[in-house]
Amino acid sequence: MKDGLAPMEAPPSTIIAYACAADSVSAAGVGKQRNKITTSTVPAITTTQNPYACGNMTYRVGYDLYGGDITSNTVANYTLCCSWCQSYSGCVAFPRLSVQPIRVSFKNAHASKTRIQRLYDDGIDLKQQSVEINALERIRRCTFYKDVDIWTFYKTLCPNVRTLGDVLEEGCVASKDGPCLGHLQSSGSVKSVEWLSYSMTMKANDLCSRPTIDPHSIATFIMTSGTTGDPKIAMVSHDNLLATAKGNIMRLEQANIKQPLTLRHCSFLPMTHIYERFILLGAFLRGTQVVFCPTPEQLVNYFAIVKPTQVSVVPRVLNKVYDMVMAEVNKSKVKRFLVQQALDSEESWFLSRLVFRRVKKLFGGEVQAMITAASPITSDVMHFFRIALDIPIMEGYGQTESAGAGTSTHPVDISYGTVGSPLPTVEIKLIDVPGTNYRSEINQGEVCIRGPNIFKGYYSDETKTREIIDKDGWLHTGDVGEWTNNGALRIIDRTKHIFKLSNGKYIAPERLEDVYIRSRWVAQIFVDGVSSQSTVVAVVIPDEEYVRNNFESTGTFVDVCNKNKLKQIILTDLIRLAKEYQLKPYETVSNIHIHHELFSQANELLTVTLKTRRANARKKFQTIINSLYHEDQMTTNNPM
Repeated sequence: MKDGLAPMEAPPSTIIAYACAADSVSAAGVGKQRNKITTSTVPAITTTQNPYACGNMTYRVGYDLYGGDITSNTVANYTLCCSWCQSYSGCVAFPRLSVQPIRVSFKNAHASKTRIQRLYDDGIDLKQQSVEINALERIRRCTFYKDVDIWTFYKTLCPNVRTLGDVLEEGCVASKDGPCLGHLQSSGSVKSVEWLSYSMTMKANDLCSRPTIDPHSIATFIMTSGTTGDPKIAMVSHDNLLATAKGNIMRLEQANIKQPLTLRHCSFLPMTHIYERFILLGAFLRGTQVVFCPTPEQLVNYFAIVKPTQVSVVPRVLNKVYDMVMAEVNKSKVKRFLVQQALDSEESWFLSRLVFRRVKKLFGGEVQAMITAASPITSDVMHFFRIALDIPIMEGYGQTESAGAGTSTHPVDISYGTVGSPLPTVEIKLIDVPGTNYRSEINQGEVCIRGPNIFKGYYSDETKTREIIDKDGWLHTGDVGEWTNNGALRIIDRTKHIFKLSNGKYIAPERLEDVYIRSRWVAQIFVDGVSSQSTVVAVVIPDEEYVRNNFESTGTFVDVCNKNKLKQIILTDLIRLAKEYQLKPYETVSNIHIHHELFSQANELLTVTLKTRRANARKKFQTIINSLYHEDQMTTNNPM
């Protein structure tokens, strides 16, 4: 196939191999010989043997939820296998050692930082097409290709492989240099080899009792983001993940969206985040082909190759694309006029397709649906992509403790500013937030979620678990929301982030930051305030590239940030945005501090999900924030 992603049939001359990437393995019928099967038996690999030059390789991967037992030092217990294993019934034969078929026992086997290789013949750099999976238990690897040098092939792809079962076409002779069958034959431990067909092998495996897992047992441990304190370890079970995946699939099925014959997904979000984990699980359950993009910077190139049919993103990605497109559009009055006409004239589908065809190509040109989550998206960006891509774009809400499930907008919903209605598998209610004006009687309050998706608790922290899950099974999310007239949920802010000003007004800082980050001058922003003052202030990290191009191109960035003129330019732009988005006077920043260093995980101001660690930021900039209010009192630049 042109894109290299269509399922491949194993040709008659194919050699198939099973391998286990684990520190300690044993093969049925091998037993005492396992200590002899080590990397010392592996022949040296030369450049001419590099299988990356082969263009006829493929490797599919899918999750088997009930594939194995969990242990204390595993992060996940999924079994990896390729999609064609369950359906291929050709004439390829497997050798039988004594009376037992070759298969690997994974009991007490563990893998540390195993690199699982995804191979495609579509021109993607194969060396980069891999993903680190720490402490992944029970890994089964399977591939097929036309070369006969099995062990060299595998050692090139996966240096952690400790043993390999040689699986040859019937009639072939096992290699004397092979690490498994050939080595055992030369040592005299195996006297005869009996051939076993593929179908017989599958039946033989069926006779073995398959390990069963309690659906309520732990499937994975995931660290929370830590925006309000130290990260905690959430224990997520198998049924939690299945409930989340099923809820999202049901939401898509309700919309009756026309799906292409082949579903494709390009994964680029971090798998340390629950969002990407349940998106991948849902993709595998629906038979979706998945390609992993190594870095977000390569995303556009990968979209062009993969041509995804569904895209899962965070608003930060859409904001970048939107800013890039609008910067190009604003260079020409004609382009600006046409784009505005296309956005305003929603009925003019021909104009929209004509104007936005290049935007569609940025996403591969075949996207049928998109979902955005993890943080709010502004209405102008959402409106732009709904018109430009002409597809349903859903916005979702959830958190690690709910296995990512909560709400999502319906595909046919074209409103803005909400995260939709509860998914089919969950219940949601709002409760009063003590010390604030958020009360359930006016359809506002803390969001509470209940359902089979709620996690099992925090690892070794029963106290925190009881604080977040009440006796009736409700998860207290810490998010403040409100019900709209049409029954959709709107997220206002985090309960722990809300603070009160001297005028009695409550401030939801993240909502304000979502507005102010729209400034082209701003790369990052931290909005804060104190109870003794009636306005908010902010710490701003400028976008260095934009500042260099539009303000000052010489000198160090520290010197540029210290210039008062730059501060006034950025403050003026933030006040403009406050008016444009109809913020209240007390929500308009009255003063700002220009900081030259980006927030990052290294300086402990960002979480792994790129959210501001507010407690750390407040502590770091406390003196500066107080000085901003002092400057405010000395000037008339106060919007109140």
